[in-house]
Amino acid sequence: MKRGITLAVVPARGGSKRLPGKNVRPLLGRELIAYAIECGKNAKRIGATIVSTDSAEISDVARRHGAEVPFLRPKSLSTDRASSYDVLRHAVLWWEANRGLVDVAVLLQPTSPLRTSEDVDAALALLSRSKADAVVSVSLAEPPPWWMVTLGKGGVPRPVVRRPRQFVTPGQLLPPVYVLNGAIYALRRAFLFRGTPVLEGKTRCYVMPRERAVDIDREEDFLLAEAMLRTHRPR
Repeated sequence: MKRGITLAVVPARGGSKRLPGKNVRPLLGRELIAYAIECGKNAKRIGATIVSTDSAEISDVARRHGAEVPFLRPKSLSTDRASSYDVLRHAVLWWEANRGLVDVAVLLQPTSPLRTSEDVDAALALLSRSKADAVVSVSLAEPPPWWMVTLGKGGVPRPVVRRPRQFVTPGQLLPPVYVLNGAIYALRRAFLFRGTPVLEGKTRCYVMPRERAVDIDREEDFLLAEAMLRTHRPR
């Protein structure tokens, strides 16, 4: 039986309400999207890396960094309502119609510039070893959810989750809790097109150190990423 490739897709929409132009904004001298492109190209388990964008500017920048941009994303997949999985499915279908089979699709968001090619290869090794449907990257959550509250009328605190003596238990005695960090989503083709929410399938988690789990969404995230990149520049 003929096997397909592992296809990495870098999704980069032109519009961004919180940080306009963030995907091509310079981060220590290189556009943000360049980090995701180089990560995909350097990962040994990735067969091909493409950029999915609706923007001619992003397309030009991506090609300048050696990425393939084989199509411009349709407008229907370039709105706030289009999910990353819709974008990933579109890219896989395009590749299969024009290039060949895909076994695994990997989403590499540009907003995780400290993710490394070693992280991607380790996540894909876990996918292969565990025979899971998907692998997603996570990192330790700080603070733990037992210290979180919502505020009722008049500022009355209401715990988000409950645990005995949760507000007096030292943090080191609480169980570790992990949060999706958005850096890596690796899904087998069949699972991707099944449409099952990623955490409801046979999914495994790849744990990344918090110093590589910066997800750029606001201005302060850019500043944090710059500081971290000075000492943790990815490959």
